[in-house]
Amino acid sequence: LKVPQPFTPTDVEFVNIPKRLWSNVDAQGGTLTYTGIAKVNGQLKKGRCRDFEVTNSQYGTFATDDADFEIQDFTVSVDFQLESVTAHRYFASYADFNSAGWGFYCGSSGFVSFWWYEDTDTIQSIDTSSLTIGTGVPFRATVAKTTTGVTLTVTNLNTDESETVTASANAIDYMSGNALIGTIGTYVDNGSVGGVYMDGLLWKLSVRNDSSGDYVAYWPINESAGDTGYDVSGNEKHITWVNNPAVATQDVF
Repeated sequence: LKVPQPFTPTDVEFVNIPKRLWSNVDAQGGTLTYTGIAKVNGQLKKGRCRDFEVTNSQYGTFATDDADFEIQDFTVSVDFQLESVTAHRYFASYADFNSAGWGFYCGSSGFVSFWWYEDTDTIQSIDTSSLTIGTGVPFRATVAKTTTGVTLTVTNLNTDESETVTASANAIDYMSGNALIGTIGTYVDNGSVGGVYMDGLLWKLSVRNDSSGDYVAYWPINESAGDTGYDVSGNEKHITWVNNPAVATQDVF
């Protein structure tokens, strides 16, 4: 009688192949593209985004007239890649400039800025000063705002180089009308679209209520077509794209 010998697995015999490699479409039915190490790890290498052309005045907007956006402690995060830095390039802004507001953008000097104010208070701002935003390079910008302070972090998604700056801050009290984010990719002044637009790619934009820990809205901005940017937080804060910013791809999963 021959007794079976214990089986000792090897790394080669136990290669884990993620199931998502077996599908070539996303939730919207669009084709996925896998390459290199991203394919081995089951990750999407080229993700979708929207490409905003400044000459076409392209942006996105949605109504924000409910209590979800009347929050003190919040974090806004966005991934972006600029095509030009010759003027301010807004990622997001708060649309009601009559009582309170804020704006999140890359300035013409190549540094990311966040500004805010309440009623007649002097506008306050915070800026990066060492990590320069170049064109054709993906970055992530995150700002965390509380009643007493603000922290701004910018990261180069190719090199992981980052810069974090902090500042004291006044409170942004009750904000009526279009609160927190009133537009995506453009600057809005007193309810009308101004002349400062995004020029480049935007994706993975989110707003989180840091008091509750819940997302107010999260937009992957990865739809394969259409004029709607879907909020997947469950709060249905869907974006309507204006002037047809094109669907494009970005190389960061």
